[in-house]
This record gives sequence, structure tokens and C-alpha cells, in this order.
Amino acid sequence: GPIITQTYFINETTTVPVISLSTNPDNLFDDEIGIYSVGNISNPNFVQDWERPIHIEFFEPDGSSGFSIDGGVKISGYMIRGFAQKPFALFTRPKYGDNKIDYQIFPDLPITEFKSLTLRNGGDEPSPTRFRDVLCHGLVNNTNIDIMAFRPAKVYINSVYWGIYNIREKQNEDYLAAHHSIDSDNVDMLEIFGKLIVIEGDSLHYTAMVDYIENNDMNDPVHYEYIKTQMDMDNFIDYNIAEMYLANENWSGHNVKFWRPKTAKGRWRWILCDLDHAMNNSFYNMYEDLNKENNLYSPLFFKLLENENFK
Repeated sequence: GPIITQTYFINETTTVPVISLSTNPDNLFDDEIGIYSVGNISNPNFVQDWERPIHIEFFEPDGSSGFSIDGGVKISGYMIRGFAQKPFALFTRPKYGDNKIDYQIFPDLPITEFKSLTLRNGGDEPSPTRFRDVLCHGLVNNTNIDIMAFRPAKVYINSVYWGIYNIREKQNEDYLAAHHSIDSDNVDMLEIFGKLIVIEGDSLHYTAMVDYIENNDMNDPVHYEYIKTQMDMDNFIDYNIAEMYLANENWSGHNVKFWRPKTAKGRWRWILCDLDHAMNNSFYNMYEDLNKENNLYSPLFFKLLENENFK
């Protein structure tokens, strides 16, 4: 019959939610198939795009159960995969039995269904605080930028305490559908991480827009007004102000995410992500950083500065 999984915390108290992850230990720690282990040191297991089955339980600080489901787990992130405490991406899929989490995980966010979540460690902060990224997201919560909700939690793996993680929304097509009421199967989602990466859809509309900006005078109202039909200019302005004011040193050349609904009037919007290196160096010149050579993001920003209204 079906496997029933329950976790019991006896004589334990907490002021934050608790997430209990249960799985066959080999799924995480086996040298051959374990996604958490090193395995082959020249091509470690934890850098592979492997998914393993896992049971996920969520408890509120008062001990009440929020949800208990079967799902999938992957190791998440880029550089932070190599840390001792690795981040997790959690997924619901019909093959595991549940196609969504039916619970309002974030009290301040009016979303009650989730298909995926991220359990993020403190990131690769140069001066560790373990909350730098979530603080920055909270500071710009009242702007026209797409941000991730968060909630700190204690995490246990097979009953072993694994430390404090931040529960975060996963920035994918389901996140966009939940926040903007769009079709999750009909989006373009891109990322600049040293190069232009297609996450969902394609880059045709974006590259055409950039070509137009680079080959036309943006101080001409006709051209500028046209570009405003291709991208959400208020969002782009807020996004640049936030990244520069928060002094995110690890930005512009990478950690740039943006998306559009793949419709006739769909406009590009930018998403705040990975501010682990923000607010670390008060002398860092963000404007000079944007001027670096071979930066795929910079031409878009500096060409738009030709327009006095944008400036």
C-alpha cells in the first residue's frame, strides 16, 4: 500500500516554522546517486540536475500542521551548491501524487497554491548575515519590482537538524502565473549570467527590442514611446534604482532575470534576485560597474539614459 510518513517533535519549541524532509538516505548521500554528496570530485553529484523523491512536512511555530505531501527535490543555486549547507528546490508533480501545495505559506502574500518552493541557505554573502537577500527584497516591497516572499524556518532531514533556511518562492513560470494571472505555459523568461540564458520560451522578442534600442535615438519621443510598449519602463527604472542603491556588487553581468507574457502586448519586466552581495561595500561604485566591458546588460541601460524623461 501507500507509504505514510509522519514526523513527531517531542518537547521541542520554536518561534519559526519547521520543515521536515524525509527520504531514503541514498537519494541524498549515496556516492553514486545522492544529490547532496560529492561522488566524482571532477564532476560532483551536487552540480547535476538530478531530482529525487522526498516527503515534505510543514509545521507552524505553534506546532500545527500546514501541509504534508510527497514531492521531488533538487539541489538549487549556482555557487552556493558547493557549501556544506546546500539549498533545495522542492517540486510538486502528479507522479508523486500531489500537483500543488494547497496552503498559504507566507501570511502577507495572498497566494494559497504553490507548485514549487526554494529552501535557501544564507547564500554566498561575503560578510554572512543569513538574511541580507531577504532584507533587500523587503526594503523594495512597495515598488514596481517582482520580488520573492520569504519566511525563515528550521529544516530537518530524516529527523536530523539541518539548520535555518529561508523559505522562498521559486522564480519560475508558476511564480509568474500566480503573481500576474498569466498563462504559465506561454511566457518568455530569460537570464543574464555571463551570457543570455533562455529559461522559458525564447529570446527573439528581447533581442529584437535590444537591437531597436541600440540602433535608434532614444531621445526621440517616437522611438522612446515605442520601447515603452515593449518593456515596462516603470518596472525597469525601479529595478535599476534598487540594484544600484542597495549596492549589489554581484549584478549586471549576471543575476539579471526578466520575463514577458508571450502575447501581442506582453512587455518585459525585471525580477529582483540574488542580492547576497548587496549592502556590503559602501564605497562600491555601481555606475562604474555598469560600464564594464562585455556586459550584456549595460547597453540597454545606457542607451535609455539618452532620453531625458528616463534619466
